[in-house]
Amino acid sequence: MAKRNRKSRGSGNKTVSIIVDGETEQWYAESMKQTERLRGLKIKPDLPKKKTLPQLYAYVEEQAVIFDLVIWIIDMDVPIAEAKRVGKLPEVMVEFERQRSKLEADGVTVIVNSPSLERWILLHFEDSQKHYPAQKPVIDRIRKHYLSIYEKKEKYFKRKDGSLYQDLKPHLPDAIARSRAMSPFNPKDPERAACEMWKLFEVLKVL
Repeated sequence: MAKRNRKSRGSGNKTVSIIVDGETEQWYAESMKQTERLRGLKIKPDLPKKKTLPQLYAYVEEQAVIFDLVIWIIDMDVPIAEAKRVGKLPEVMVEFERQRSKLEADGVTVIVNSPSLERWILLHFEDSQKHYPAQKPVIDRIRKHYLSIYEKKEKYFKRKDGSLYQDLKPHLPDAIARSRAMSPFNPKDPERAACEMWKLFEVLKVL
């Protein structure tokens, strides 16, 4: 796809769109931007109202035309559960693989977390590759062993005295290494644990 209507590079700044499918990812991206002071990059955490995978594919493709760099972070717990509910998991995953390849060919960085961003948070503390079909068991483990007051609320992720990102940052090198060591998300085996968040830090040149 040819890039059209992209913003001028005359200032030396790249325009960046971070597309997320939930508020948790949005709060995380915003606090990362503030903490790391990513100069030369305009990060635009973007929370589209459209939720179906076909609509998201089209939305991400539109962003790839406008922005210099597009990063799409997607949790797989809901898409997998919905596809299983209607008995179409193989078909949905075949289409996801096709769309992901197409978007990556257009320069989009696709980041898959399975089941959710909480998998990434857990990797800051342990090298767990256990499969969790939903985010609740992951959250329960995080609360029980590492962050007893963890909440999926903006006031927890972004506080006056800091943020969850800042709390986790001392463990960030370990989380990146563990994430990189995990097998990437495989649409042919969608219920295997996956966390591709290391790509975010590589693309944005953090650490």
